[in-house]
Amino acid sequence: MKKIALVLSLALVACLALAGCQSETGGAGDPVPGGVTEPSVSLNENKNEIEKLLCAGVKITEQTEVKSGSFSGEKVVLTGSLTSYTRSEAGKLVEERGGEIQSSVTKTTTLVIAGEAAGSKLDKAKKLGITVIGEEEFKGRL
Repeated sequence: MKKIALVLSLALVACLALAGCQSETGGAGDPVPGGVTEPSVSLNENKNEIEKLLCAGVKITEQTEVKSGSFSGEKVVLTGSLTSYTRSEAGKLVEERGGEIQSSVTKTTTLVIAGEAAGSKLDKAKKLGITVIGEEEFKGRL
């Protein structure tokens, strides 16, 4: 999903550049992503096409998504088995609420969610002094 957003963002910058518009991430003089150095149609033709789209109601806006929520700013590791969610589901819930999922415990990890039969990740988290919560507390933060 993040890769698709990046591709769309680059396409938007290219579109604005061809239209002679400025954006925060690039201007008319910047190279067009994808290695295109010369458009196959004139700049005026591109401007006209973009104007037609805008007149038809198409809105070209640059959006930045800022996720906030109960896990905002947290770098979270999931370990053990959760009874209510798969790891994938739990990870998605964390990300939707502003957290970042990590695959292993490191010194940058800020939170570990430990289910049943948690192993070495839990041990490492305790050794590093990282906050550990169980499934019930996790559900409470949702």
